Amino acid sequence: MNATVSDCEAGAMPALRFRRDAEVLMDEAMRVPGDIVFQAGTHCDAVRMHFADWFRMTRPRVGSFSEPVSAQHE
Repeated sequence: MNATVSDCEAGAMPALRFRRDAEVLMDEAMRVPGDIVFQAGTHCDAVRMHFADWFRMTRPRVGSFSEPVSAQHE
């Protein structure tokens, strides 16, 4: 699927889910108890919010997509 996000600069990520059918993936390792910072649709702006609020708003698909750093060096 090729989607255009008109509120974003070319190559920048939208701040939150930009369409209902756009799936958001999150690695389980990214779950944190505090705040997160992410792009806000431009290459210069960012949003800071509590992870739990972002998770509730975005409803990402959570899985294990990455490999721990220690496993990469073995």
